Amino acid sequence: MAPTTDDSTPALDPDELREALAFSFPDSEHDDALVASVLETVRTGQEPAPDDEPDGPLSFGEDEEDFVSGYYIAHAEHDRLLPIRSTFVGHLPQARLVLPKRDADKRARTPMGVALRSDRKLPSVAAVNRYLGRQAAERVELITAVRRGGARFGAIALYLCYREEGDAAPSFYFLEAGTATGLPKVLYYAPSLSAEVQYHTGYKPTPFSSDQYFYRGALTMRADDPNEPKELVVSVSERERGAPYAKITVDYERRAERPKYRPLRLIVEAVARIVAIGRAMDVKVGGTEKFAAGLRKRPLEWIHKPGS
Repeated sequence: MAPTTDDSTPALDPDELREALAFSFPDSEHDDALVASVLETVRTGQEPAPDDEPDGPLSFGEDEEDFVSGYYIAHAEHDRLLPIRSTFVGHLPQARLVLPKRDADKRARTPMGVALRSDRKLPSVAAVNRYLGRQAAERVELITAVRRGGARFGAIALYLCYREEGDAAPSFYFLEAGTATGLPKVLYYAPSLSAEVQYHTGYKPTPFSSDQYFYRGALTMRADDPNEPKELVVSVSERERGAPYAKITVDYERRAERPKYRPLRLIVEAVARIVAIGRAMDVKVGGTEKFAAGLRKRPLEWIHKPGS
């Protein structure tokens, strides 16, 4: 049975929704099409039918096929430690793509959705080598969220980089942090699989963060298959050697079939969680409160409810 709305759900207009998105994701961008799609998702409880569903393979370039080498669900436990405690697990479906050797402007359709060149900071193997200033990789595979119905939940992506084309396991990696509305923002480079990334965060993903905080991340590959990611652990602190105020642990679950992917619902859920955390921190959330009120018929699941 299709979800229904009731008279107790506050009406929202596009300007109020833009205010909610701007508050929740300060470094994001949201065009009219995304606002309209999110608004419909909030009003009806279901996503609009996407107009970019794949109907067959497309190429990254004129003579290079793109292909998907696997699917995952990234189970991300977000544990906020300061100034209040809150913990929840988010579930982000992702595809593993083999990047083209050269830059290409064309989109690439996958069975999950569309991969746009603009949805990744490093569009190709050539771009990785340009970034590093040397011939460091012959093959690159990217585990990332794709775009469906014009929306993409782009919080985290992982580039696995292979020195030789035929290597059975990657030699180094990049983490790519982005926004809940799909923008890739910052790259964090690790020169080996055992290396820990340590950088300024470089952007502000939520109203409770800062681009000057410190970001540390470590990737673990599976012991039984060094080509498969097992766990990514990220911590964020206000000072370089300070205690972390947040820790995110991502467990990668490989899937044989493409998982169900609903990016607009993930965006709506993220706003609702930010409002709940803001309330517990006594942060004024402005018009975002009204947006969150439309979600009360769908209670959020928490391991530690904010402030409890």
